[in-house]
Amino acid sequence: MYDRLAQFYEWEHRSYQEDIPLYLSYAGASAGPILDVACGTGRVTLPLAEAGYSVTGVDSSPKMLSIARTRAMKSPARSRLQLLEADLRTMDLGERFGLAIVALSSFQHLLTIQDQRQALGRLAAHLQREGRLVLDLTNPSPEWMAAGDSALVCQRTAPFPGPDSPETLSKFVARTSNFDTQIDEHLLIYDLVGSEGVLRRMTVEMELRFLFRFEAELLLEATGFRLRDLYGDYNLDGYHASSPRLILVAEKR
Repeated sequence: MYDRLAQFYEWEHRSYQEDIPLYLSYAGASAGPILDVACGTGRVTLPLAEAGYSVTGVDSSPKMLSIARTRAMKSPARSRLQLLEADLRTMDLGERFGLAIVALSSFQHLLTIQDQRQALGRLAAHLQREGRLVLDLTNPSPEWMAAGDSALVCQRTAPFPGPDSPETLSKFVARTSNFDTQIDEHLLIYDLVGSEGVLRRMTVEMELRFLFRFEAELLLEATGFRLRDLYGDYNLDGYHASSPRLILVAEKR
């Protein structure tokens, strides 16, 4: 699934920068290299390397990493970064880091408690003593939960680089929230229209598991972490029930 989405993911997220200052601030306080897990096409990895930090990006999708490597080859910071294919639940990189990042709800692709514990355990194993983990989750606020009503919404329409000439890509999303399982079911529809007006459509079904605040805190405590900071958005405002994000910063015990 992630390989199928790689080009569309890059189209949608390449210019997304809202969380970068948060990661730069923690990078500046870290005592070692940085680990960017589920790095995708390098959205966070590259800005950190270009800011002067040594960064390792890890992802399980070869096509996501291929795009990231193409971007890295054009960057003056390519000597400060490496991109590796690995599964967050089983990775063994042979290195320890001062800071680990799991950005933009990527952790929510882990759908079971066992997978979540395994992933956090591997992250703890890859951190130096008192190394930090920044875990960015969607906050399941009442407003956000009410929006999971299966309605189909157009999220974005913008030019898309075609093989011969630019095309137009539209992304539609229908989200259904299952509160019994804490699973969000996403139907993604990508409509690509070429210069001759021919429509090509790709549909993808995806599941994400949302976590509540104290559930996330307990998972961190159970896997060798101590919570240090809790934020509700990328401006580092305090967390509350209606915050858009649930950002947990934990320290390895």
